[in-house]
Amino acid sequence: MKKGAVPIFIFLLVFIANASADTIHLKNGRSMEGLITTETDEGVWLKIEFGKVKFGRKEIESIDRASPAENEAMRRQWQREREQEDKVIAQEQQKKKKQEEARQKKELEPKEVEFSKERGQMIVVEALLNNKVKASLCLDTGASCIMLSNSIAEKLGIKEEGKMASVKVADGRTLNARFIILDSVNVQGVETKNVEAAVLLGVKEDIKDGLLGMSFLKRFKFQIDTANNKLILEKLKPQATP
Repeated sequence: MKKGAVPIFIFLLVFIANASADTIHLKNGRSMEGLITTETDEGVWLKIEFGKVKFGRKEIESIDRASPAENEAMRRQWQREREQEDKVIAQEQQKKKKQEEARQKKELEPKEVEFSKERGQMIVVEALLNNKVKASLCLDTGASCIMLSNSIAEKLGIKEEGKMASVKVADGRTLNARFIILDSVNVQGVETKNVEAAVLLGVKEDIKDGLLGMSFLKRFKFQIDTANNKLILEKLKPQATP
């Protein structure tokens, strides 16, 4: 190796590392850097990091052209930046995935809900319907869906909505009802969405604000701890779509 070759090599590396790209100076005083890819009589295509921009010849004041080595240095710089950005995106996606897995795991953990007893054995739980109306619901595993009193339906803003049908209650009676879908049913922090319900018509007996039936309970593996007045709800995993 000739004397002085190493300093020259180092100088070239520094020159390439600090290289600039092609620069188009516009008549409006603005400038843009990139790599010129195409030139015609009508205009110039400038490749920037994430796309291309076309400038008409009438817009351009002047062009500073970089050397092939400087253009190559710019391409490599863009590649490094893209790789770094992809790495950051992948890390963020992995973080969100772990957070979602942790959230789902926590959601599937058994939750204890307190209830009160009335008339000896009638179990009553406090619920929040559609995130706005509080209701005291009697637990009834014999009811096919949540059943609500007229007064609760009115508080929810439900008047003449829903399809008319007949339902059977636990004592064997058949009652008229309007079927609806509740956007949300939240029982002391345990929430489900889009829950079937029926508004009972002409019911005068004291059923509190309604019945907590199987349209809610079927979404859980549930246990009733009468000794400690606890309803234990463990959300079932959603069935995989074939």
